[in-house]
Amino acid sequence: MGGPINAAHTAFAHQWKLPVDSRGPTDLANFHMEGDNGNNDHIFDDYRITLVWEEYDGALRGASGSHHIFESGKSSDNRLLKSADLISYNGVGTASTILYNAKDATLFYQTDKRDAVRNSITLSFHLESADDEIRMLIEPAGAVQAEDGPSTLSELVLNNAGPGYSNSFQRLLLSPESLQAITERLSKIRLTPIDPPPASDAHSKLQQQADAYKEDNLAKIPADILAIEHDIIIAGIHPSAENFFGLLCVNARRDVHLPLGWEFLPQDPMDEHRERARKFIRDMPKQAVYARLENYVQAITGSPYSASDLLSTDQLQQLATSIETRAYELLTDGFVDPSHVLNSLPSFVGALGQVLNGEKEWGRFPQMHVTQYDFQVYRTRCLYLFWCADWLAYYNGKTVEGRFMIREVAKEEMDKGRREMVWTARLLVRNWVAWGLFGEALPQEFVIT
Repeated sequence: MGGPINAAHTAFAHQWKLPVDSRGPTDLANFHMEGDNGNNDHIFDDYRITLVWEEYDGALRGASGSHHIFESGKSSDNRLLKSADLISYNGVGTASTILYNAKDATLFYQTDKRDAVRNSITLSFHLESADDEIRMLIEPAGAVQAEDGPSTLSELVLNNAGPGYSNSFQRLLLSPESLQAITERLSKIRLTPIDPPPASDAHSKLQQQADAYKEDNLAKIPADILAIEHDIIIAGIHPSAENFFGLLCVNARRDVHLPLGWEFLPQDPMDEHRERARKFIRDMPKQAVYARLENYVQAITGSPYSASDLLSTDQLQQLATSIETRAYELLTDGFVDPSHVLNSLPSFVGALGQVLNGEKEWGRFPQMHVTQYDFQVYRTRCLYLFWCADWLAYYNGKTVEGRFMIREVAKEEMDKGRREMVWTARLLVRNWVAWGLFGEALPQEFVIT
């Protein structure tokens, strides 16, 4: 009914019986009283609903006496707001409910049956809209309406709210005339068909970025590499180490133009920042590729390849972290790079380490469908990781001091850093070759269970 109820403080049980030592009909002891006690501190004591029954002759029965309501300051009783049978047993009413104003009125009960024990349970509550709610409780359905009230919803809405407003609103809104008018008005509404919503701006923007990314990579492929449609087979017997090394150089030029995976599609400024290092490696001219790989001829051709040359994903991420850390150390000391690769390298090599040692598909699916494309993407990432280590090894031998050097770095320290990067690059270049040999020995597509 819109008001607060706190049963812990407003619900009570009462039990009363005519006293044995009554001094006559006018003795106040012959009356049971509930209701107004003169204390207005209880905010919930506006209205009270009382459930009443009696016990006598060994059975539960209805009230044998009569109830009267006396308003505060008046000597005559007022009619009960509500009284109705609530519970019956074998067709005989055994309990009644009484609703009255407990703050401004008192409920009196009187009976002649000395053996009858009156029992009651009371619940006090507060109503937000007392007039309408109480009248709706005591009047038959449909009887509550102001004789001089508004006859239309328009008249009601345009007038200020007054007594009976909510009940009049419900009555007028749900009248047959109003429902018919609402139905007729709704049937005349014509809606223009709406075209399907276009693709979201975010999706369109991502597609544009993907298209631009592919077009830029395709435009940078040298003509002689673009003419090579398939991977160059490096497994088998070669006439010389120089022949094997030459095939690897061609593969190195070709692999950097193959997909790295959509994880490297730039989508924010940080991604754009790491693109400088990737593009530097991708756009290395032929002469630079051959010259840089010449430094690793002994590592590449000096011993046969075996499973020990295949580095685990954990090992690859550890090596990527060491490259990233060394690059940050140089930047922190104040070294600079005119090509700006040094600034971009840490984020790029860190991303490579994360994708190489990322979530494994076999941990999520009972079966894995592996193709040569999967091996190609992995092999390309391994090659890029090698080139990051090689570039940093080369830079450690030809560092450029910036205008704001934090400290003076000893030559011995720089030589140590270069040796660490050369050692890392040798491991990574053999890992790249080993993965190429391993992939060639596998079928074009297979399932791992």
